[in-house]
Amino acid sequence: MNHFGAIDIGTNAGRLLIGYAIPEGDHISIKKVSLTRVPLRLGEDVYSKSQLSEAKIAQLCNSLIAFKHLMAVYNVRDYRAVATSAMREAKNGQQVCDILFEQTGIKLEIIDGQEEANYLFSTFSTQNIDQNKDYLFIDVGGGSTELTIVKKGTRVESKSFRIGALRTLKQKQDVSVWEEVEEWVDNYCRNGKTYIGIGTGGNINRILKFNKKKHLEPLTYDEIRSTIDYISEFSTNERITRLRLKPDRADVIIPAGKIYLRVMEICRAEKIIVPKIGVSDGIIYSLYNRHFVK
Repeated sequence: MNHFGAIDIGTNAGRLLIGYAIPEGDHISIKKVSLTRVPLRLGEDVYSKSQLSEAKIAQLCNSLIAFKHLMAVYNVRDYRAVATSAMREAKNGQQVCDILFEQTGIKLEIIDGQEEANYLFSTFSTQNIDQNKDYLFIDVGGGSTELTIVKKGTRVESKSFRIGALRTLKQKQDVSVWEEVEEWVDNYCRNGKTYIGIGTGGNINRILKFNKKKHLEPLTYDEIRSTIDYISEFSTNERITRLRLKPDRADVIIPAGKIYLRVMEICRAEKIIVPKIGVSDGIIYSLYNRHFVK
């Protein structure tokens, strides 16, 4: 197999996806070989100090070295490493990337919200989703939320907003940004059509699991709200010990869930489907196209 690697350094966590892409009928399918997740919490530094501390840089460096060894074990043919919201906002973001390249040999690229949305949408055709309907991609991360409108399989518009689970948790959320979301939705969504939400991100996947539903099985607005209300009844420690949530998931799942709900309210989406796609899958797909699609 031609294995490819995708490193995604987000606000809350860093991930390495190792996978491959194969043709299945009339579309390409992304197959996961290994997924490694590290709770970096870069946003904690960025939201309090506006830059990454030496301790976070060291943690990030060690994570990339570990990812590099894993890619060697799996004989990865090619990879791409990207950083998103937290690194975009860190004053020393590019300086950190230079340090990491010098110490690990891995070139970490800071991508903007548009490119992040591009990766998410690129794998739309790899999913068993009705291409004739209208959808709103809702990707909630630790520091930003990417919204993408898709009509009959064609992307119409996308935008990144500074709304995120960790950002909200740390009370670094500018409430006026919701006005931007509403204005954007007014311009592109409110045309009398009903949109189905497509939710991506670790938190909506965990909410899906709470509801004992499979990927692509619709979650309703009320189901998401009920799940958030239920989890809210427990303390953060109880969410870890009793609900079996990861420590870096236990505190952000509530603000993340509320962001999904708020976006669904604004665009009047009554349900949301959760496919197995993310930025990392989009990177794997792009690497496959680079090497095998002429």
